[in-house]
Amino acid sequence: MCRFVAYSGEPIPLATLILDAPFSLASQARSPRLQRHGTSNPDGFGVAWYGRPGAGPERHRTARPLWQDEAFLGSLASIVAPTFVAHVRSATPGSEVHERNAHPFVSGRYAFAHNGSVEAFRDVAHGQLAARTSERRRAAIEGTTDSEALFALVLDALDAGYTPTRALAQVVDVVTSLSKPRRDRLNLVLTDGASVAALAWGDTLFTCQRPGSAVVASEPLDDDPRWQRVPDRSIVAVHDDGVVGTCQLDLGDDPR
Repeated sequence: MCRFVAYSGEPIPLATLILDAPFSLASQARSPRLQRHGTSNPDGFGVAWYGRPGAGPERHRTARPLWQDEAFLGSLASIVAPTFVAHVRSATPGSEVHERNAHPFVSGRYAFAHNGSVEAFRDVAHGQLAARTSERRRAAIEGTTDSEALFALVLDALDAGYTPTRALAQVVDVVTSLSKPRRDRLNLVLTDGASVAALAWGDTLFTCQRPGSAVVASEPLDDDPRWQRVPDRSIVAVHDDGVVGTCQLDLGDDPR
């Protein structure tokens, strides 16, 4: 259910990871190798990138499959950025396929994407999450997904002074406290253009650290032996120099 890739390091063309890698995001849109729920990701594509120093993200989203977004795909080789997040969507059954529900979601300097689902979101959890979200952040929600509801909670945590990694952990704590037992899948990724934070909870997540850069992705993009699987229920922090820190999820920890 969904695949994403996030990059931080020396500026590269977006096409490098979205189109050109042997197991690129485009490949994962049609034929993911490790996806646990669903066999493809045809319900939307989006990318947020930081192309201007000090500015917030630019973004492109569509409800069409990535492979049908020909005009934008043709521009990817010319868009160069030091940080970006891209996502292909497999909509939860019953969820609307619409551009406003395509990831990444953005607010201010932040971009966010989600791979997974909040159990019983439409029946129970939607209202429970809304009750825990500030009026300001609820009012800014445009779509109907559990993912954007999670982003609103992340933004509330950031507003309260949490670091990005702690904000992701706080949201998982909120969701998993709604009722038990739960089978939520909460792989999350967040960036402010200078660093990337990601969390593995219920699905696959990998990192690949190379000199001066790092990638966080739902699946490895090639057969480079430097790909490392992130243990389930762990948080990853990637800094703009490509240094990766990982720790097992504990609400008292922060892998800065």
